Amino acid sequence: MGFNIYKEIPKIKKILEENGFLIDIPAEIFGRTLMLHFGMKKATVRTWISYFEENDIIKIVDGKVNFL
Repeated sequence: MGFNIYKEIPKIKKILEENGFLIDIPAEIFGRTLMLHFGMKKATVRTWISYFEENDIIKIVDGKVNFL
């Protein structure tokens, strides 16, 4: 069974905030968070990150992730 990507966004934000990341989140931290907390493989993480970027959920500039 898969995740509903939209229902997971608040969870991702909460986890990152609990770890001290509100803005300018390093891309590797963002990816690692998805892998560890949701049990995703690297390929799945890349797919989700690409989807988030394409749909204006996040923006990645100079290796830093910010939610829009």
